[in-house]
Amino acid sequence: MYVPECIQAERREVLGGGRCCFDAFAGVMNFVIKNEDDPVITHEHMRRAAVAELLRPENAWLESFWDRQTPDGTGTLMPPGSYPQYLEQMRRDDAWGSMLELMVLAKRFRINLILFTEGRRSPEYIPATESPSTFTDHPTGVIGFQANHFVWYRYDWRAATGGDLGAMAMVNALPSRRGAGIRGGQKTRTGRDRVRVRRGLGRKERKGVCGVATTQREQDAPPASGSSGGRRRGAQHQGDTA
Repeated sequence: MYVPECIQAERREVLGGGRCCFDAFAGVMNFVIKNEDDPVITHEHMRRAAVAELLRPENAWLESFWDRQTPDGTGTLMPPGSYPQYLEQMRRDDAWGSMLELMVLAKRFRINLILFTEGRRSPEYIPATESPSTFTDHPTGVIGFQANHFVWYRYDWRAATGGDLGAMAMVNALPSRRGAGIRGGQKTRTGRDRVRVRRGLGRKERKGVCGVATTQREQDAPPASGSSGGRRRGAQHQGDTA
């Protein structure tokens, strides 16, 4: 997974078995409140909070970002009108979380998220509020998605960059990114991601992360070998690959 060298972010692994989406956000939360050594926020807390928020009538509009897939990794589409059944299934401890749940958690706890996705050179952002102009008013966490697995990065984006988004785009939630995690629900910790830099691709340049000029083709680079592309599902995470 491409993470710019200037970021120097320490990757933190999380619980698997369907919990990685919520455990990654819990990691960000504990980091933000400076409580990593004795974390008080867990994936169970974050799952309950996400489901409760999605059930609120004022958040009914978020259904439009639902990928209609059952939260079990099979890719099975649920029939129209089954959103309430989906939310009921999401209560299960092994239900795979997705971008929908990350969006509502960011909104609920007023934490921006920077999202790095395997195969995509440029990160995306999930704002804490509906107005991106208030981005720098809130703390910002960094999350990655690779091989159907969410992780988080120990990095204070706002302190390090001043909250500059550069040419970063707001996240597109519809290409399904749903996390299962490491087989067996084990927890591991890895070092920093290796950085892959591809040069000379295309000619149209835009300002990227850390002010580095990247090309349009680099930002929309194809998925790395072994990735399934747009709807990223299938094999579970089997260790730390770049």
